[in-house]
Amino acid sequence: MKFGLLSLAFMLPFAALGFYQHSLPRGVVITLLCLALGLNSYRASRRRPLVISQESLYILMLVAISIGFQEVSLVATFWCYPLPLYFLFTVRKQLSNLVAGTWLLFVTIQCFARLDIAIAIRVSLTLALVMLMGRTYVSMIDELRESLRKQAFIDPLTGLYNRNTLHKKLVHCRERLNRGQEKASICLLDIDHFKRVNDLFGHQEGDVTLQKVAHTTLSRMRKIDDVFRFGGEEFLVLLSNADASEAAAAGESLRALIEDECERPDGVPVTVSIGIAELEAGESIQSWLHRADLALYEAKNTGRNRVAVAPPNPASPALKPAAGS
Repeated sequence: MKFGLLSLAFMLPFAALGFYQHSLPRGVVITLLCLALGLNSYRASRRRPLVISQESLYILMLVAISIGFQEVSLVATFWCYPLPLYFLFTVRKQLSNLVAGTWLLFVTIQCFARLDIAIAIRVSLTLALVMLMGRTYVSMIDELRESLRKQAFIDPLTGLYNRNTLHKKLVHCRERLNRGQEKASICLLDIDHFKRVNDLFGHQEGDVTLQKVAHTTLSRMRKIDDVFRFGGEEFLVLLSNADASEAAAAGESLRALIEDECERPDGVPVTVSIGIAELEAGESIQSWLHRADLALYEAKNTGRNRVAVAPPNPASPALKPAAGS
């Protein structure tokens, strides 16, 4: 919206100047350009589709600068710099690069055809430099935006999804189950005696242990499964299309793999306790997580380094350890 208002404020006087100087084409084209930029900016601020396509807007800019070169030559070069920057900041990278390249070629041809060669060379080189700097700046902004996006959904230490992503995934699973499409289970795992690792070897080694467990868990799971860092030394695996028995088998396999492949600096194996819960029809997300948490506590309280499965009935106090755990 602000860009549209600025366009009207800065460019409409030049449209009026065109009419004043009896240049109807220049006045009309600049007026249309101002209106198009203003209208598109207004629509964009309301998150609505653009009225004028970016391609049409670019053609209008080419027509405007072409008329400018025909009528005022050198003065037109001043407008060669700000106009293409609009596309660098508002359209996708591939299209903005195409616009920058064709704009530079068009302006260079116009300059060498109508201006002194020394001025034409200077305009072409400085325009190329401005576009290069603009593209570099936009790329930096894109990288920062992507970094912020990842920070919102990805745990920086382990590279796993964080809890911001978890709720949406769990809701999706519940909706699919309620429609009768797909069952789902969760494995909630906790590293045994993790505080002892931090106390004996320091927090840096504790971070390494978290990364090892995360990497091993990712390597074991299927592509359709999701792995999350649930908090501290806890991880959560969301198993799509898996009932409690299938999840228990996967959990037992994961438990054994972590014990086999992960170890502390002193050679002692890293072990995990795992709680399993299958989502029931009509069950809330909170209840599902709570049952998995109860199963995890049962695995912890019955010796650690084992898997326990939450019973189908949330009211039942009994918890069944997975076979072979």
